[in-house]
Amino acid sequence: MLKKILIGLGVIVAIALIAAFFMPKEFGYEDSIQINATPAQVWQHTNSIKSMDTWSPWVAMDPDGEKTYEGEDGAVNSKGCWDSEVEKVGKGCQWITDFEENKHMGTEMLFEKPNEGAGKAYIDLEESEGGTNLTWGFTGEMPWPMNLMVPMINGGMEEQMGTEWRSGLTSLKELAEASAKADIERAEQEAAAMEETVDEGEEMPTE
Repeated sequence: MLKKILIGLGVIVAIALIAAFFMPKEFGYEDSIQINATPAQVWQHTNSIKSMDTWSPWVAMDPDGEKTYEGEDGAVNSKGCWDSEVEKVGKGCQWITDFEENKHMGTEMLFEKPNEGAGKAYIDLEESEGGTNLTWGFTGEMPWPMNLMVPMINGGMEEQMGTEWRSGLTSLKELAEASAKADIERAEQEAAAMEETVDEGEEMPTE
């Protein structure tokens, strides 16, 4: 009986290992939000590691955590690293790999704690009626045969990441819309000042 059980378990393991060859290795999560600002206005808040830190939900979890930056801000290979005692924040680095102005920002990440790992993140901006549709996401890979867990990981992403993701997107929306509103107000003030200057010039007596 024991021999039959062991053989059965061996067959199950073998089938699982074979199945893993045909299963995806990539897992990920993304969420989108509509922002009432132009892509260029939103881009100001997504075009560098520093600018992304202003709305990052993990920076908000530990605003006093250690942060360091390397390279030209917003350029490819510019890097931001963090170190925090807050478990959800942990320690790691993120650097820019590619970008298309006002449209896309790609980064890679290396985590040291609480668990070692690596991944990629992206921000895509698309002009839409009334503003910008922004998508923020990340991807990672599980090696064979651990990729058997990918369906389970993808299935739990909403519960695991959804709250932080939505918090970050909401903060970004508030920042971008506030700066867009300030741009409009500044333009109106400048136009009014120019009009007033013109009116004063027209009223000046001529000799």
